[in-house]
Amino acid sequence: MPDAFALDFSIYQIVGLLGAAGILLRYICVAFDRLTSQSPWYYLTNLMATSLIMVSLLHTFNLVAAVVQTVYIAVSLIGVCRHLRPAQRPPRHPVRPQSAEPAPAGRG
Repeated sequence: MPDAFALDFSIYQIVGLLGAAGILLRYICVAFDRLTSQSPWYYLTNLMATSLIMVSLLHTFNLVAAVVQTVYIAVSLIGVCRHLRPAQRPPRHPVRPQSAEPAPAGRG
């Protein structure tokens, strides 16, 4: 009879625990203003941590967890791309607005 309290860690469980620790650490960093959600690091750490959890799901699959992690990965990829893309620069030679000429005075 297997012992209910025996710790039998596989590499998948260790990888999943590292991913969960990464998510918790990122959450703590945001809560204590050490990381902002506007930073590309926010999305990169989220991408890494959720990818680790997805690897752990290869061993013991859970549909709900896989769906949540897939959405996290998709949003993280979008966030990384948005933050690493060059910023929109104003045109080199801005178009000058045409001056409005006063309307001719009406006869009255």
